[in-house]
Amino acid sequence: MDNGHWQYHEEMNPSKYQGFVYLIINNTNQRAYIGKKKYFSITTLPPLKGYKRKRKKFTEMAWRDYTGSSAELNEDIEKLGKDNFSFFCLAECETQAELTYTEAKLQM
Repeated sequence: MDNGHWQYHEEMNPSKYQGFVYLIINNTNQRAYIGKKKYFSITTLPPLKGYKRKRKKFTEMAWRDYTGSSAELNEDIEKLGKDNFSFFCLAECETQAELTYTEAKLQM
């Protein structure tokens, strides 16, 4: 499996994990950004005719090309180029709660 530009000690596994916590480092000024990214988005669809249960549709996000949610970070990536940044996956998490907790823990 292709990890995109993310550096991780093994193959990233979207089929087993909910998402990952990442670290992006600007190599020119050593500024760092920690965030989280989910592998899939879940869309709730209306039930089929004659049924009551709603359906869920899982769509894989573009996590391989993801560069962070910070506008300032993305401006720097556009100005300086992707080569001046290091992208690290710190941890993969099995649940949404674990993903949020791990991100907050690493930010503190």
